Amino acid sequence: VDSMQEDLLYAKDIYNLDLQADLVVLSACETGKGEASRSEGAISLGRAFFYSGAKSILNTLWSVDDASTGELMQQFYADIRDGFTRSTALRKAKLNFIEEGKYAHPYYWSAFMLRGERDEIKLNSNNWQWFVVPSLLLFIGMSWLGMNYFKRKK
Repeated sequence: VDSMQEDLLYAKDIYNLDLQADLVVLSACETGKGEASRSEGAISLGRAFFYSGAKSILNTLWSVDDASTGELMQQFYADIRDGFTRSTALRKAKLNFIEEGKYAHPYYWSAFMLRGERDEIKLNSNNWQWFVVPSLLLFIGMSWLGMNYFKRKK
């Protein structure tokens, strides 16, 4: 067995977790896509996180730009920390991109989709980093896996 395959996290593994998470952010490329099943609908990474206990999922519908995604996530997390609802925080981040002009094209912001609960996440001043750090690590890990996958395909 290839050592890289041993390190991969599959959707089937996520189904067995007990997350109890208010929000899971999957900001890597195409995390909202999945295989269509006649009886189950789209089976995606996000669905696995819902099944394991996540109350809401923020994911992407197509390949996203790394630089713009980082900026969008910073704005999104700052607004969550400041008490905005999940949906308002995402909307504000997208509108900010449009207003600033640098990433105004829909390619940079419209791939992000919020599903599930949209209300405010209650954070105290000591626990917000436990919300941000895992999301950033997941983004970095998914990006690394994607880059290595495409390198092996060449």
